[in-house]
Amino acid sequence: MTEQQVVFDQQRQLDLIREGLQQGEQVIAVYDAIGAGTGFIGLTDRRAIIQDNSYFGKQVVLISIRIASLRALGSCPTSRSSGSGRRPPRSRS
Repeated sequence: MTEQQVVFDQQRQLDLIREGLQQGEQVIAVYDAIGAGTGFIGLTDRRAIIQDNSYFGKQVVLISIRIASLRALGSCPTSRSSGSGRRPPRSRS
């Protein structure tokens, strides 16, 4: 996917996801977690990557889950709106 096709909130987070890509892997979207320094969620054609910066003890936790292992992926609605008007990518069946 070209950068214009990738949905993302912050360029820095997109760059971090791209640094860790496997050969041939493509980024679909990178969403900022709401809150001060809480992290982000990256979706590729192979896996979901979650970086949690709010972990106890100021440590950063990075979780990578193969798409084939996912059964569901969702988020909690909040009262804060990003105003971006962008929709998350459709799930692939």
